[in-house]
Amino acid sequence: MNYQRVNLRILVFCLLFHFCAVANAQNEMQKGFDFLENGEWGKAELFFKNYLSNEPDNRTANICYARALGLQGKTELAEDIFIRLDRKYPQDYEIGLNLAECYMWQKQTEKALQKYSELLRLDPNNYVANLGYANALSAQNSFRLSKDYIDRAIRIDPNNEEALVSKKYIYMAFADSLRTDGLYKTSETILKELDEEYPNDREIRLNLAVLYLMENRPINAKDYYRSLLTDGIDTLEGYLGLSYTSILLNRKKEALRYAKQAESFGKKIKAEDQEVRIGIAKLDALAFNKEWDENAQELIRLQKRFGNIKELQLANARRSVWRGNFEEGRRAYAEMIKVNEDDYKVLLGLAEVLNAQGFSHQALQYAYDAKETSPGNLDVVRAIRNVQNSRQAYGQFNLYSSSDNGSNETSLADGKLFLHMIKNFRPYSKISYQRAYSPILAKSSYLTQLVFGTEHNLTRFFKWDANLGWSFASPNPESDVSNVIGEISLTSRFNRINTLDFFYRREMHSYSVDLIANNIAMNHYGMNYNFITDIGLGFYGQYMLTSQSDTNFRNLFFGSLYFTLRESPSIKVGVNYSQMGYDFNRGDLYFSPDIYRNTEAFIQVLNLFDQRAKILYHLNLVFGTQKIEVQNNQSTQRLDIEFGYRFSKRFDLLAYYNFSNAAQSTVSGFTFNRIGIKSRVGF
Repeated sequence: MNYQRVNLRILVFCLLFHFCAVANAQNEMQKGFDFLENGEWGKAELFFKNYLSNEPDNRTANICYARALGLQGKTELAEDIFIRLDRKYPQDYEIGLNLAECYMWQKQTEKALQKYSELLRLDPNNYVANLGYANALSAQNSFRLSKDYIDRAIRIDPNNEEALVSKKYIYMAFADSLRTDGLYKTSETILKELDEEYPNDREIRLNLAVLYLMENRPINAKDYYRSLLTDGIDTLEGYLGLSYTSILLNRKKEALRYAKQAESFGKKIKAEDQEVRIGIAKLDALAFNKEWDENAQELIRLQKRFGNIKELQLANARRSVWRGNFEEGRRAYAEMIKVNEDDYKVLLGLAEVLNAQGFSHQALQYAYDAKETSPGNLDVVRAIRNVQNSRQAYGQFNLYSSSDNGSNETSLADGKLFLHMIKNFRPYSKISYQRAYSPILAKSSYLTQLVFGTEHNLTRFFKWDANLGWSFASPNPESDVSNVIGEISLTSRFNRINTLDFFYRREMHSYSVDLIANNIAMNHYGMNYNFITDIGLGFYGQYMLTSQSDTNFRNLFFGSLYFTLRESPSIKVGVNYSQMGYDFNRGDLYFSPDIYRNTEAFIQVLNLFDQRAKILYHLNLVFGTQKIEVQNNQSTQRLDIEFGYRFSKRFDLLAYYNFSNAAQSTVSGFTFNRIGIKSRVGF
């Protein structure tokens, strides 16, 4: 919204009516006054030019002639006339006001402010001078002072409609500046006061909606978009805003329903100038619902009608990103930026896809470039916030106590600190302290581990993670044993549906007192594979070979076939199969059968990754059967529960409980229970 242009237009008409009032009595110039009043500036110019050829010193005719010139954009000619008149009539208030307004036409706000200030010293209660000074202050973004002077103008003439409209735009500009500076509460207070004073005003309602979106309060924004419908203010804008906020709230069906209602209403009112915007909203809603075929058909229809315009290119690139085709989307944005290097939407698209690929350093630079192009833009603010959140330092903390029916008890406390990203590196460190206790032996053992590592996005297709650390075991008060531990992994993602990991990890057996005392190191060599389709069907598989310092070897395979019934909250159902075997049995120390098989079915419900959720939960319920060597099949149950609260975007706290009687769940092969608390803290 160009608040300055609107305020200037108000002042033009106000001055026109005010300053030509006396002259209206002069019948010989009435025709010229009518031209000015009706906005026929060219005719007014000719009329007063001819009039001045006979009476060149007529003050009123000179004022009106200069105004006719200025209102056509011939501001320099108008300025010359007003300066000449101001010198000839130095105490003439009317001429002074016209000269100040002429400076505003030329955007010479400093000169305008100086002239208005002089006039207000002569007559501080002049309505037009207060109104003009308020608008000049607003043009210089001095909104607090501008607000005072527009209020003063209204006190002088409380029923003046022009001043009331000018007040609305000055207050909205003030609220907008506060919003840009992050002073959301003050901005909200001003806009809500305006909403009460100017009920059912479209621009005020939209400003409130945008404010709430910038505050990341889409529910509040949605209420104001809905009010555009319910109060009959702007039905089309209401539908489009409701579709957009529904996407932010992860309400897929609502987003598509509102987009289709916007399409129907647009056809009804023949809003051809809004057809592309409506089409984009529908494309986004279809993509968000993963209705890819219909999305493609709609895109083709729009391209046939409007050509491959920039808006449709952006929609197509966004479709690739939302579908998980990050590299395809990146290439599309990269092509667009060659001819649209200053387009904030293209810059934001590149920022989004690079952040999704793990290159948040480059993503942040593109987001800042977009901010320079479009400062204060809602999407720019959100993009910068999202990228910065992905790069911030944070800590993960965990505390639990566990026990099993083999009289093994364990308590553990650990913390992992991820530092702020340095380009595409994420350094981290981890420390843990564990106590194992055996009531039968009346004995405790302790294990302390310290690890340092980093994550790094190597290319758009590869990411690696490496760490190195030390394990300090105290199996009894007289002895301490240290070992080197660590891990290195490589994650590859060649397309949107396949992910493959390779890893090596070295760790210590530490489940029980005896295992800590025996100081057995495990070297794991393995790979993980993940496959996910558009319809929600997925597969996760792991194979791991373990060589141990006690010369034993283990082979482990785990596979999970699952189907995603719903994405938010996530609801998955599926079946798991696992099989493992050791070279030789060491049942006195750890569960090590020659062959073990387990088949189970599960249902999982969770919302832990929903950034807008306050109440957090995770439920994993598993039933199955297991077969240990030649023993008969046994039924198994597993239960995982997490429940907590997100106090802010930087802090959440959860309590959790685990139960399992499946033998592969513990090193000992016993039924076990675990209870604990964990937290994530952003810095």
